[in-house]
Amino acid sequence: MKLNNKGFAITGILYTVLILFLLLLSSLLLMLTTRINRLIKLTDTINGEVENSNVINISEYSSDDNENKMSNPIDGNKYFITSFRGKYEFTINDNNNICYSYLPENTLLSISDGTLKYKLPSIDEDGNYIVDTSNLSDLTNLIIFDCQNKDINKVSFKKIYTSTKG
Repeated sequence: MKLNNKGFAITGILYTVLILFLLLLSSLLLMLTTRINRLIKLTDTINGEVENSNVINISEYSSDDNENKMSNPIDGNKYFITSFRGKYEFTINDNNNICYSYLPENTLLSISDGTLKYKLPSIDEDGNYIVDTSNLSDLTNLIIFDCQNKDINKVSFKKIYTSTKG
């Protein structure tokens, strides 16, 4: 019985290519798995060290005079100005569900048409931040995590997670 040398050579080449392809695919998957694990670890480290390094409990305060209608909780035609840059935890309409949003310092927050809206401060010629509270109609919808930004009547701020020492 004679062995077909051409078939044997082609089979050897095909199996070699298959083994090289499987080695390449497995090394690629290993590299991607290592990368995602490294990114998750880095994100958790940044979260723990920077974002949550300083927790500030917000005490309730209110000012009802005509010039300063800043309050916590926000309701009606009142507003809230952020004191720190960071993650703000709050509740909506006296629910127990904790919502949060990332806000810069000196941001004006107000409820308009049942949605929570914000306005960033402007900078004067000396480089200082100016919060304009005279016009509360040109506000932008706020991005809220873990809650929906609709049918809002009252917002109560609870905590700030920031890297700034207050």
